[in-house]
Amino acid sequence: MLYFRLPLLSLGLWTLPALAAAHDTLLPYVFEPLPLGSIKPEGWLYDTMRSMGDGLAGHQFDFYVYVRNSTWIGGDKEYSELAESAPYWFNYIVPLAYGLDDARLKLQVKQFVEYVIAHQGGDGWIGPHVPYGSRDLWPRFPFMLGLTVRIPSSQGMRATIAEKIHLATPRGRSELRQDSGSCDA
Repeated sequence: MLYFRLPLLSLGLWTLPALAAAHDTLLPYVFEPLPLGSIKPEGWLYDTMRSMGDGLAGHQFDFYVYVRNSTWIGGDKEYSELAESAPYWFNYIVPLAYGLDDARLKLQVKQFVEYVIAHQGGDGWIGPHVPYGSRDLWPRFPFMLGLTVRIPSSQGMRATIAEKIHLATPRGRSELRQDSGSCDA
């Protein structure tokens, strides 16, 4: 068996002025990232996204037990011990909600984020609480990706979200050092 460690990503936080100021060796962006929802889909893309939002994909929060009752939001349902169904849902629902400017989907995103960050562990662990030694980092990556994409559109929550990510990052590094977050290839 081959084990390797995955470095934690910086999670896009380099756009925060405080972090950039702390690292004077960082070069400025050549291009600035576009804010979430600043590009509006039209034509075929809009029709496809609207079908997703109005169809099965846009209603998983309403009926799919592994999202609606996920351990990420206080439920007890997961299809595997990775607890990854809700993070994958979250990662795609964020750009869909903001691309369509859909109030129903945005509310789902808001409720999910608020619950998860309100229940972050005192040690920085984010997501379902599991015993030490059995924590898996994998589902945190799609969640963090969706979260960092949402930061620019989070008017009243930017600082809170950034703080929660900063709390989670050292915990993840610690898990990797203990090999509990290693990947088996």
